[in-house]
Amino acid sequence: MAESGQALGVVFPKNMGNRGRNVLSVPEVFQNLVAASHDIEFVGYHRRISGNFVFRYHADAEMQKAVAVAEEVLGLKCLDRSFLHLANVNSALPSNAEVVNTSVIVQTPMGPRRFIFVAISEDVPTEARVRGALTPKIELIAWPSARDVLCLYNRPGEAGDVGQVTRAVVERIRRPETATNLYGTGRALSVVRDLLAGRYVSVASGTTSS
Repeated sequence: MAESGQALGVVFPKNMGNRGRNVLSVPEVFQNLVAASHDIEFVGYHRRISGNFVFRYHADAEMQKAVAVAEEVLGLKCLDRSFLHLANVNSALPSNAEVVNTSVIVQTPMGPRRFIFVAISEDVPTEARVRGALTPKIELIAWPSARDVLCLYNRPGEAGDVGQVTRAVVERIRRPETATNLYGTGRALSVVRDLLAGRYVSVASGTTSS
């Protein structure tokens, strides 16, 4: 999907398709994004109902234009990440990670745990980048960047935004000065890998990579 001089990014809507809320037709949303875009080009989307919309851009400053279009079309807060950024998240996985039934997991003494990626809306200061258990089901294990988190989750896979993990992360790192502004959105790590590899990603021509 990339062309010379261009890079790829992804818009991640917050709380789209999560537990029956904001359930929208992903192909229809994509077509609306294409129609509403002038300075940015949306080129594809992942099949998950959480909404993961791929766009092309030339400069980092253009990425916020994709977010603005998506928020206008969806009426939901959105976050963006470049493919380079997502590759950095993927590279932070421990060497004992494995894929089972499309989920990226690790075996622990308590049983298998799924990897979840949570994107945060702003940089988190070093002193606030906690690690360890957030709840009995959720453990924060790594900070691939100042605004990206890797967690372990002991719940079976479900479609949609990983809301319980996202809430646990945001509640733990939120500071008084950002209480009304800081937000995040989560995805199974398998979605990140799919996007990077072009798996289950429909492109503007209507063809699908799988």
